[in-house]
Amino acid sequence: MDFVLSHPQTMSKHSLRAIVASTVRTAMEVRPEISTQQKLAQRAGVAQSHISRLLKGENVTLDVLEKVARALKVEPFELIIDNDRARLSLLARIFGKDAPSDAETERLLKLRPKDAGDAKPTS
Repeated sequence: MDFVLSHPQTMSKHSLRAIVASTVRTAMEVRPEISTQQKLAQRAGVAQSHISRLLKGENVTLDVLEKVARALKVEPFELIIDNDRARLSLLARIFGKDAPSDAETERLLKLRPKDAGDAKPTS
């Protein structure tokens, strides 16, 4: 049986490539040392074009995924986690001592809008 992977332009929100791209992009947004494609590429030991392809949801090799995971200090399989709670835990590990609060992490993961949990009730 042949398996056909979706083309990037038709990539669903839950495709493996979309999940990896979202996880890596979120890590880049909150960690200054990997805040650009060039910085992440240098840390991972890959070409910047590989990071660009990964973030666009295009095909990259398993070697590139392994190197990016190593740069993020996670296991490669953890880049494809599509469960919000598991991703929160994973991102807390990626952020290390600089981990944002749960509310900030949830906002970064777009689990809730900015300031949704911070609004004070009016009397």
